[in-house]
Amino acid sequence: MGALIDRCQVHWQQINLAAFDCPNIWLVSLSEPVPGLAGNKIAKLDAAFDTLKAGQYQGIATLGGAFSNHLLATAVACGLLGKPSLGLVRGQELDANNPSLQACRQQGMQLIGLNRSQYAERHNAAFIVHWQQQYPEYLWLPEGGSNEQGVAGVRLLDFHCSPAGPISHLVCAVGSGGTLAGLALGHPNIQLWGMSVVKDASLSRKIQVLALGQGNWQLMDAADKGYGRFKPEIWQFCQKLAEQGCQLEPIYTGKALYALVQQLRTSPLPNNARLAFFHSGGLQGLAGLRYRGLI
Repeated sequence: MGALIDRCQVHWQQINLAAFDCPNIWLVSLSEPVPGLAGNKIAKLDAAFDTLKAGQYQGIATLGGAFSNHLLATAVACGLLGKPSLGLVRGQELDANNPSLQACRQQGMQLIGLNRSQYAERHNAAFIVHWQQQYPEYLWLPEGGSNEQGVAGVRLLDFHCSPAGPISHLVCAVGSGGTLAGLALGHPNIQLWGMSVVKDASLSRKIQVLALGQGNWQLMDAADKGYGRFKPEIWQFCQKLAEQGCQLEPIYTGKALYALVQQLRTSPLPNNARLAFFHSGGLQGLAGLRYRGLI
């Protein structure tokens, strides 16, 4: 494994969902090697971190929203090596008081704001070539870190066996698709459920490409009102689970786990099934939600 994954440990916690008329499930998570570098980002940045450490590039360039977990994790990973980072941010006006962007700057990340139409071009080859030419000494990572190397890092994670025995079903939140693809590749004999928290008609096709044709996964809709928005009951659900020491946020993990609970209430698994939910991080986003008065 790479240097970032080697720094963390796998933790298992059984979650009591009796209050929601749902059977208990296992929550699996990764310890944070340093604050700001958490969950799936540890695995997605594993190969890039090793490449940067080897001296092949001066820094890392990537992009994301104004409260992006990926931007902060990239900044922290580069900061561990004393290397610079560049973040292209959705939103032309960069709010100096945004806690996520403040944390990125504290780690030495240079931020450049892009307007809506500019950011919409992020998947086009001409957009990528332009920025690679502007910063040729930087390693380029896509939004969310979901590329071949990011998927390869997630594939290294081992969530096969809980303290109670082997896992039959593994569930995760899905944004850009790399985490679900990597987990499917690394756990070929386990059923993977991805709870999509975004409205993206092309997401299934993206996962098919990233998963190299692996067929043990299924994508389910958890997007609710769309990405970044959530119903009050989802935040209430997060607060209820926090009483058990399970801290979630309502954009990714909380929304996905809430949707899973609704799924299990209507379509329960067989008695011999054992399900685990991967807590893929994102807790730094809570500060941003509070800053915007959303929680």
